[in-house]
Amino acid sequence: MGSGLGRWSIPLAREGFAVTAVDISKEAIDLLEGWARKLGLKIAVNVSAAQYLTVCDGQFDAVVCNSVLDHMTYANAALSMDNIHRILKIDGIAFLTFDGPGESDTDNFESLADGSRVYDAGNRKGMIWRFFPDMEIRTLVKDFELTQFNVGVNGSREIWLRKAID
Repeated sequence: MGSGLGRWSIPLAREGFAVTAVDISKEAIDLLEGWARKLGLKIAVNVSAAQYLTVCDGQFDAVVCNSVLDHMTYANAALSMDNIHRILKIDGIAFLTFDGPGESDTDNFESLADGSRVYDAGNRKGMIWRFFPDMEIRTLVKDFELTQFNVGVNGSREIWLRKAID
């Protein structure tokens, strides 16, 4: 989820996993498809925002969501987590990463009511970024069994989840 150009999709497909790459950017999906085709890999694709995902319920064994949720408002991240829960099979796993609090920002941004930033200048113009404190992450993943919550030196977080029986 949030596959971009295929940083995770291509290696997983090379290892024999059936992969569905989801990204909001049609351009990124087109480039991923071209790369996969060149390597002889079959990767299903879906151009969609994570919060509006329309793939089948209970279809996936795992979801990788690397630095995606922190580029949404809290409300959209919550909708995305609902979708991850919906599309995973029972005992399916999810791997999520969240950025740390970040270094000092030199780009201009507007702060939204929920603390999300919308950048209005520089390389990030138009980008949303939000730091999720640990307690908010724990609230977002409340419908899962939290199996690991790792915090990096820079404050980034890696989260492993399992979908238990409802």
